[in-house]
Amino acid sequence: MKGNSNNTTPTAGAPTAKPKCWYATRDLAHDDLDVVVLVGEGEIVARRKTISRRRESSTIWCAREIVREPGRPTRYRYRDLPPHLQITCWRPLAGFPGPLPAPTHLTGEVKWQTPPEPPAPPTDELDWPHEYAEAPHITAREVEIRVLRALRTDGSAAEGGVDVRPAGYRDSVAILARNHLVADEFVDANYIGPVGEAWEPTRRDRSDYLQAMAWFTKLTAAQRGIIKDRSLNPPYSFRLIGERASKSAEWARKRYRRAIAAVTKVANAVTGVAQAGGNQGSGGLHNSDRKSR
Repeated sequence: MKGNSNNTTPTAGAPTAKPKCWYATRDLAHDDLDVVVLVGEGEIVARRKTISRRRESSTIWCAREIVREPGRPTRYRYRDLPPHLQITCWRPLAGFPGPLPAPTHLTGEVKWQTPPEPPAPPTDELDWPHEYAEAPHITAREVEIRVLRALRTDGSAAEGGVDVRPAGYRDSVAILARNHLVADEFVDANYIGPVGEAWEPTRRDRSDYLQAMAWFTKLTAAQRGIIKDRSLNPPYSFRLIGERASKSAEWARKRYRRAIAAVTKVANAVTGVAQAGGNQGSGGLHNSDRKSR
């Protein structure tokens, strides 16, 4: 019996698909000409425009979009690409005029995408296995963990669950925290936060809530905002925080580190709020008694 003629294997001399040749955008000598460009990990058809104003010139790229309307021929329209997109290489379409330049090498030269961020740390990485330190010996990592856990403790009550905050939390420091947040920040009633596992505060979180929130309320509104974004469960990535401000992930990471450095400085300052295991509050009362005497 003869075999199926459709199941043929390619011979050794069969032609193979030629790899695509890409060219550097600095070697593109034509404006207002459709070419294929790399954007992110995909390819789109776009054209370059050069705008000259008062002896200064700027370059923009416009993506081609197909417009189909009933009873009318297909046409194209062009939409400006965001300026933060870096167009570094292109390849021609059919009918490209003139000779082509020397091709470019993509490996090691073209960076059309920022490196992927490491995944957000799991919840158990916010555990602090040691005893809480006292000022001025509190490390930045300890302050970061305590503030993030306090904000999650605060959020667990705000989500409509059982109020797990310590009894009397509305007194003194906590009421100050509430006033600070309401005064400086707008709360959208229609906001839907990211979905994650429910946060369950521990007894240690309840006892440390007032202290950590006291540090947190001393920060500026911008510093509080980025720390709150990172305290969500799951936390906002630095890339998302940067995109919301039209910035990069590295910009958001540095901004967050500066906010943690600021709250660490607050935590290690001498204040009237009792530190963990300390008797600063009672010391303040004794001093006032001596003055009154």
